[in-house]
Amino acid sequence: MKQLVYISRSIKLMKSTDLLPLLGQARERNTACDITGMLLYKDRSFIQLLEGPEEHVNDVFSSILADKRHMKVKTIVDMPVSERSFSQWSMGFHSLDENPIDLPAAYTDFMSAPETDDVQVTTKATELLSYFKVAS
Repeated sequence: MKQLVYISRSIKLMKSTDLLPLLGQARERNTACDITGMLLYKDRSFIQLLEGPEEHVNDVFSSILADKRHMKVKTIVDMPVSERSFSQWSMGFHSLDENPIDLPAAYTDFMSAPETDDVQVTTKATELLSYFKVAS
C-alpha cells in the first residue's frame, strides 16, 4: 500500500463546471483501480493524496503527469503505508474557492470537520492535508 501527495497548478481558473466532470472521472478511475484519497483545490492550485496498491497509484499518477489541464506537478510525499487514511472515499474533494452548495455531488466537509472525523489513519501525508484546515 502506498500514499502519494502531489501539488500542481491548473492551466486556468476552474469553476464547478470544470471540477465536477474532473472529479467524476477521478472517482470512476479510482474505484476501478482500488484507489482512495482526497483532492483540494484553490486559486488554480491542487493538492491531492492518492492511496492504494503501489502499482495502481503509480499508474494513476503517471496519467496525472500526462494530463495537460495542469502543470508544475511536484511530488510532496511518496511513502509506503499499512492502512488507508481515506478508505471511505474514492476521491474526497473540497474547493476552497467555491461555496459547497455549488458542488453538491462532490463536496466533502473535510476542511470544516473536526480533525478526527474523516481521517482513519494519520500519516505525514494526512498531516499535510490537515495543515490546510488551519491555514485556510
